[in-house]
Amino acid sequence: MFTNDDFDTFKHFHITEKPEEEKELIEHFNHVAKKNPPHLLTIADCEEKNLIGENNVRYNDNKLLEFVQAFIANRDGEEMTVKNMTTITGQSEEANQAYHCSKIMYLIDQYRTIGLHSTIQGIIEGQQMFVHPGMSRIHALWYLKARTDKIIMWDTNNTFEDRTPLTYEEWRKIFEIEDKSIFAANVDGKLIEMHMQEERKDIVNSVQSIREMFDFRRPLLVGAGTSGLDNWVRRVDVHEVEPGVHIECKNDYVFTEGDLIHLLELYPGSCERIEKENFIIFKK
Repeated sequence: MFTNDDFDTFKHFHITEKPEEEKELIEHFNHVAKKNPPHLLTIADCEEKNLIGENNVRYNDNKLLEFVQAFIANRDGEEMTVKNMTTITGQSEEANQAYHCSKIMYLIDQYRTIGLHSTIQGIIEGQQMFVHPGMSRIHALWYLKARTDKIIMWDTNNTFEDRTPLTYEEWRKIFEIEDKSIFAANVDGKLIEMHMQEERKDIVNSVQSIREMFDFRRPLLVGAGTSGLDNWVRRVDVHEVEPGVHIECKNDYVFTEGDLIHLLELYPGSCERIEKENFIIFKK
């Protein structure tokens, strides 16, 4: 027999390795879902409630720009490996943001090439949402404006009271993906997170490969730019032979600081040229 304290305590359920733990997981799910019902929503649903987009402070284009600027500032930082990544990102907010920028670029490329296999999850926090698992995926999806993609949202304040909550069976089925091990976590009785097997080695290695693509230097701007770009781009007299990432304006377009977010579409060996209406970004 469980008490409320049992249900409101952080607890893992390793249901792939220990299927017998799923019976207890169901009880925890049902307890949490009575307080904070889970819904399967789209990114567009969240945008409609100002949980993401230009009217939100956590998930928007300005936040994407912060990631890109941190990467440029940290372009020649200490090499990250699986062994030292936690230490480096824990000691420097700039390095942490640069790592997450690289992860967003990795995820955008994955979305384009093979798709993202796991559904992101979040919880309502007042007028905001907090997304986890999927802290970087939500930024990748917002950059792509993938408004039809799904998110599981645990609703703490009836933001989506007009929706029918997920049952345990419906929730569980979302995470049935072949050859992927999963485990659940009751996060202090607020929500149940489902975590899926992830290969972080590829993500960490992407930091250095992306730096190499940039030749460990700021992107080179060919054309006019607005004020405030000096910290984020470089200029040279003869650009044709310069290695690294080039940004070339079309016609008389004036490149803006906000345009830097489109560097997120680059990925080494996969997407090394991006053509937009007013400029081209490419690896030289």
